Amino acid sequence: METTDQNVNFVKRSSRLHMEDDEVQFQNGGSLLGASTKSPSKWSKSKVLLLVTLIALFVMTMAMLLLLVDRRHYSPLWKGESRQPLSTSTVVPFTSSEPLSPSRTTAMASRWESFRLSTDLKPIHYDLKLKTFVEEDFFEGSVNITFRCLKVTDVVVLHQRDLSIEEDSIWLSERGQSEKVRLQSSPDSYLPYRLYIMHFQKYLDEDREYTLHIDFRGTFARDHVGIYRMQYPTKNGQRFAIASFLSPMAARKVFPCFDEPAFKANFSVTIVHPSQYRALSNMPESDSRTIGDGNWWETEFQMTPPMSTYLLSFAVTTFEAQVKLLPNGVELRVWSRAEVISNVTYAAKEAERLFLFLEQYSGFKYPLPKLDLIALPEHLPAGMENWGLITFRENILFVDEEKSATVDIQDSYFVIAHELSHQWYSNLVTQSFWDELWLKECFASLFGYMALDAVHPTWNKLAEQSLTDNMLIVMKLDAMGSSHPILREITEPSQVMDNFDTVIYWKSTAVVRMLLGLIGEETFKIGMQRFLQDRAYQNADAEDIWNAMDAVTDSNDIGIHISDLMRPWLQQSGYPLIHVTSDPVKGKVTVDQSPFLLDERVRDQLPPSPYDYRWDVPLTFVTSSQSNWTSPQARVLRRSAGSPTELNINGYNADDWIIVNANRTGYYRVLYDEENRNRLIAQLETNHEAIPPPSRASLIDDAFNLATAGFIKYSELFRFTKYMSKERHHLPWTLLLNNFDYITNMLQMTSAYGVFQDYMLQLIGPVFDESLNSTAENVTAPQRLLRECILRAACKYGYHKCILLAKEEYNKEIRKEISIHPDFEKAIRSSAMTDPGSRDFAFDLLRESGSRDESFRILESLSSSPEPWVLSSVLEMSMNTSVVKYSEGADLIKSVYANPIGRNLAWNFFRSEWDTLRDRYAGGLFRMGDIISGVTMWFNTEFQLQELQTFISSISSDLRGAAGLSSFYQAIDNTQANIQWMDTNYGAVKAWLDHNVD
Repeated sequence: METTDQNVNFVKRSSRLHMEDDEVQFQNGGSLLGASTKSPSKWSKSKVLLLVTLIALFVMTMAMLLLLVDRRHYSPLWKGESRQPLSTSTVVPFTSSEPLSPSRTTAMASRWESFRLSTDLKPIHYDLKLKTFVEEDFFEGSVNITFRCLKVTDVVVLHQRDLSIEEDSIWLSERGQSEKVRLQSSPDSYLPYRLYIMHFQKYLDEDREYTLHIDFRGTFARDHVGIYRMQYPTKNGQRFAIASFLSPMAARKVFPCFDEPAFKANFSVTIVHPSQYRALSNMPESDSRTIGDGNWWETEFQMTPPMSTYLLSFAVTTFEAQVKLLPNGVELRVWSRAEVISNVTYAAKEAERLFLFLEQYSGFKYPLPKLDLIALPEHLPAGMENWGLITFRENILFVDEEKSATVDIQDSYFVIAHELSHQWYSNLVTQSFWDELWLKECFASLFGYMALDAVHPTWNKLAEQSLTDNMLIVMKLDAMGSSHPILREITEPSQVMDNFDTVIYWKSTAVVRMLLGLIGEETFKIGMQRFLQDRAYQNADAEDIWNAMDAVTDSNDIGIHISDLMRPWLQQSGYPLIHVTSDPVKGKVTVDQSPFLLDERVRDQLPPSPYDYRWDVPLTFVTSSQSNWTSPQARVLRRSAGSPTELNINGYNADDWIIVNANRTGYYRVLYDEENRNRLIAQLETNHEAIPPPSRASLIDDAFNLATAGFIKYSELFRFTKYMSKERHHLPWTLLLNNFDYITNMLQMTSAYGVFQDYMLQLIGPVFDESLNSTAENVTAPQRLLRECILRAACKYGYHKCILLAKEEYNKEIRKEISIHPDFEKAIRSSAMTDPGSRDFAFDLLRESGSRDESFRILESLSSSPEPWVLSSVLEMSMNTSVVKYSEGADLIKSVYANPIGRNLAWNFFRSEWDTLRDRYAGGLFRMGDIISGVTMWFNTEFQLQELQTFISSISSDLRGAAGLSSFYQAIDNTQANIQWMDTNYGAVKAWLDHNVD
């Protein structure tokens, strides 16, 4: 896609003569001198002229002296010279030496009202050179950016953040010309949008190519966003490593650039590094040499295909690799610390199998010569899809199929599959801008699940996708007034960061999976292959995908064009509730739809939608007499249908039950009439296996949310769950336990919790006794998942046999008589922490631990302690990077707030340590949102709501440009919903439990 299709950002607005303290300010690199137009009455003109001349000479002399002093400390990297590290005060963003006049500030701010770059210039190629002072915590570099001018201008605007730029190094030359055009004046820096504005002495002509040269310096990012440094222990002492994480807007922290996805270009990268290290980048090495005094090594890399800045990647390490030449000629390398290189063996084999499937499925040969996967001691996200150099947290690649828990194996392999999928869906074809973030994330997840099913057919990951923890979370958030569409306008940088949320990642995946079910996998596959072929090395948006699908789909078969079907799902928040009414006398079923909201009071507060919160809904359905679960009957319920629509069901009998949304392939909930609900409950109680596990799980999930929203009574919800003591599949159990965590959170501080605990143990106890006593060999992955979740739940709800087992197993491990099975290790160690002796032993292990990984596991277990002082210790150590990794501190906070005793402690800690947490996590993705939702999830009183709102008001200025802002809004919504739940449902739940539980 040509960048000329993008929005131009030079938008005029009425000037403002004054700016309030909280308004955007503009900073300029030049000095503005003003002079009166009148001479003082007591001075002659000659005296005034002499005085002005002397002042001007003095100012110029001082400026030259300061410039010379600064240059004494600067040695260009291309000379290969070593230099002293820059002090913190030296490496600063380019800012004004004196304030701008109000009129200049207002004029500049109005010119850059939009934070999007102008499309007057289109980058073609970056020649980037970085010198990494690995052991001195800074870097310096130069970049030559070749671009085409599409409109006459004398202004070049780039992104840069936290870099110190050598102003005299900046020059511009036209292709084929030797003249270097210099700056007309000192550059301006518009800090709110991280813009660096350069005015040149000559205008740039239309349809000409130019090269821009800039030298720069910077420090490694403390928040691990940008290019950052990590430290890790080895047998020979501490070592350093350098890596990058540039998504979504952090390339500008490494070098000045056009830092938007649509500005694709080729990159030629050179990295200068200490000779004992090795450099990696997106492409293979093309050349390397020693430079300077022999202590430096310069590594050049082949030129990349056209790609976006956020996909650029660097690593400077002493790591080693396992290497495999794949059948397609691609060299696959998996890197890790040398001491633990054997830990990546399983991940390397899995990556090969997944990669080959994904390449075959895409129909597009992987275009790079090599693919590196690197396990980093510190990395904020679980994985990042950089083209040709995918970065991971160590634990993702350190998988051992003999020693790792089943859930950890599956989670790690999914992350690998997800990032490998991105090599086509993000890297080869890239979203036009971050408002289309869903485009890359949903397909990476969807094809990641497909790849796992191809390699591990018994896992059924695609079939279970709509019932994962993430889907439960997004369907709850999407039923609140604070939700947002998958496609939403982004008008400022903070909204880019906030767009990385569960709606974008998981709602989009569910919606596209629903489309796959409607048109069939083969048609879907052909459509996606066409999409890749049409848009390879370019950018794309939603319409490009739907056009590709429409081209291979007969609209007569499904009654609607794909583009018309999908727009309402992407362009409005929420999802439908399908009302199903059966008429046994007439032998027919009718369906209708309405938006599903957990709190109907917010309906009038929803923003206007051109689709009036109605959708074209692909319905799938089966009946008790026509139960073809693999190929259920299907129909699209049109949003234009203004009244209940009759379903034409083959072979429907008056006494049949009906299930709509068979196997949960659709993104919607279903409300049946009371008679059909009673028939389904009877089926579960008599022979639950007549309904497949995904549909059983879906019935429980829908019943819980319908009860929460007030569509059915909680007594009916409990009736749907009474059969669970006979349930032996992990999927319904996972759904039940996750949903009932909400009831647990609401009841835990009330008198009703004890009887609720008894009810849960009536369901869990028989399954625990059977599954833990089983001696069956060759246990399948689903069976292992069942055993793990039942053990965890039994101990959580205080089942005496589980507590006793946990203490016995932990004591045996202390005596080194056994090694706890990896599936049970976390639950047993956590449950054992109720015993003071076990707790003391854990602290002894912590003091002796020489590994941050082991320290994390111990602290995670201690977070289950019932003693507040222990939990406070865990919270304190979560901030100590010498004890746990930077990226894992947030996980320990989550472990503490999962403990009822730790919730107030975690909330108080969150507030008291806000500055530290903000600096650590608000610049990155996901972590801040996870913490915000976690520490507030249990709030259910007006006092807690007031505390939350007061805290948000006190730190509102901190949230500009940061991740997690929408999570605060969702926390308010969630707290209000919890208060409503307590007012509406607490009494009824307590009464049912008192009456029905012995």
